[in-house]
Amino acid sequence: MKKIMGALLLAASALSGCADSPDVVYRPYPQILPQHVTKLAVRPFLNRTEQFGLEDAFNVQLVQTFQFDGTYPVTSEAQADGVITGEIWRYILTPTQYNAAQVSTAYKLTVLFKVRFIDVKANAVLWEEPAMEGIQIYSDSSLPGGMTELAARQAIWERMSQDIVTRAIAGFGSVSSQSERRIVGGPQNQAQPAAANASPAPAASTQPAVPAQSPGAAVPAQQPQSGVSSQPAAQPAVNAAPAAQPAAASQPPASDNSAVPVVPAQPAQ
Repeated sequence: MKKIMGALLLAASALSGCADSPDVVYRPYPQILPQHVTKLAVRPFLNRTEQFGLEDAFNVQLVQTFQFDGTYPVTSEAQADGVITGEIWRYILTPTQYNAAQVSTAYKLTVLFKVRFIDVKANAVLWEEPAMEGIQIYSDSSLPGGMTELAARQAIWERMSQDIVTRAIAGFGSVSSQSERRIVGGPQNQAQPAAANASPAPAASTQPAVPAQSPGAAVPAQQPQSGVSSQPAAQPAVNAAPAAQPAAASQPPASDNSAVPVVPAQPAQ
């Protein structure tokens, strides 16, 4: 009996030592849906992109994926206990390869989703994934094994629908969003404060204000600024011509020549 108790104590001490070991992986219990949620509904997703008709094909695929899973029956929103809703807020098609004629031969299609789960009875959002990302890299349909853009969209719809079903049923940690910091132009960057785009105010001038002078008043000489070498005033030219003298007031005004008799010239002796 003592040997059995000793063995049990050794086993307990070994287990406690393993619990403190850094090799033990912490696995939190998944955040599954509440027990009162027995029926789900899919509210049509909104399309925030410039591509027409994306939401229609995706909504059909998402409903079919929930029905194929069968864990929760899909019903109307009026009878459902939980609602899946969201929006498609970014659609990016980027050429990745070109041929010798500079024509695109391969593409990368990226679609970003915002998904949330609403608890109807509690009237609260249970979880939200703001940036679920679907990517499809494909060759042009003119090449062997290529596909069209519509086929690439359908491949993304199927994968994203399965990810949303897994997130709703398996809980937190099964599927997660991409980091919003690496997404340029995300929802967090769309509403910027007006002050961020406002032009900065012009810097105030450091020159002292010059008071207004009344007409006829002498203008005081300006003091030289600190740090600026003042230049001496220009000297007048040495050889400058003197100013014209006014006519003498004592000289009589010129008389009219018509009043002076003409004297004839005398012949030479």
